Amino acid sequence: MNADRAVGLAEAPFRTLPGLFFSSLLVGFSGALMPGPLFAAVVAGVAAGGFWAGPALVTGHALLELVVVVAVARGLGAIVRRPAVTRTIAAAGGLVLLWLAWNMIQDGLAQRVVAGGSSAAPAASASLLVGALVSASNPYWLLWWASAGASYVALSLSRGAAGLAAFYTGHILSDYSWYAAVGLAVAGGRSVLGPAAYNTVAVMAGAFLAVMALLFLRAAIRPRTSTKTPAQPAV
Repeated sequence: MNADRAVGLAEAPFRTLPGLFFSSLLVGFSGALMPGPLFAAVVAGVAAGGFWAGPALVTGHALLELVVVVAVARGLGAIVRRPAVTRTIAAAGGLVLLWLAWNMIQDGLAQRVVAGGSSAAPAASASLLVGALVSASNPYWLLWWASAGASYVALSLSRGAAGLAAFYTGHILSDYSWYAAVGLAVAGGRSVLGPAAYNTVAVMAGAFLAVMALLFLRAAIRPRTSTKTPAQPAV
C-alpha cells in the first residue's frame, strides 16, 4: 500500500458528514475546556447579568468564528500567518483585553456586580460585541484558524458546503455546551454566594484577562521562533 493510499484510508472516516461533525466537536472541546479570555468574560458576565449573559457572549464568539471559517475557506488564512500580521493582532488584542480587564476590576472593587443581576448588567448586544472582541483579541486563536483550522476547513470542503456546515456546527456546539455548564455553575451559586463573592469573581476574572493581555503584548514584542502548528487555543 503506498503512502497516499494509506493517508486516504486514515482520513476516510473524517470525510463523512457525521465524522466531520463529531471529530470537530471533540477538537472544539479541547480548546473550550482550557481557560482563556472568553472563559473569564463568561464567568464575569454571568456573575453580573445572570445565566443568559453566557450564551450571548458565546454567540458573539460563534458569529466571529463563522466569519473566520468563511474567510479561511476563501484562502485568507495565509495572510494571518504572516509574522507582521500576527504581531499586530497580538498588540491590538492585548490592549483590548487590558481595557476589558480594567473595567471588570473596577466594577468588582466598586461592588457594582450584583448577584441577582442589575440595571448595570450588559445588554445582549453588548455581550455579543464583548464575545467577539475577546475572541478577536487572542492572536493564538487566529493563528490556530490560519494553520490547523485551515487544514480542517480544507478537509471539510471535500464534502462541499455540507461538510463545512458539519464542521462548523460541531465546533461551535462544543463552545455552547461547555459554557452552558460554566454558566449554570456560576448562576447556581446565587443561592449560597452573596454580592461580595460575585464582586470577587469579577476582580479575579479581570485579573486573569490582564495576565492574558500582558502575554499577548509580550508576543507582539518578541517574534515567534517556533514554526510548529499551534494546538487548539484556549478561548
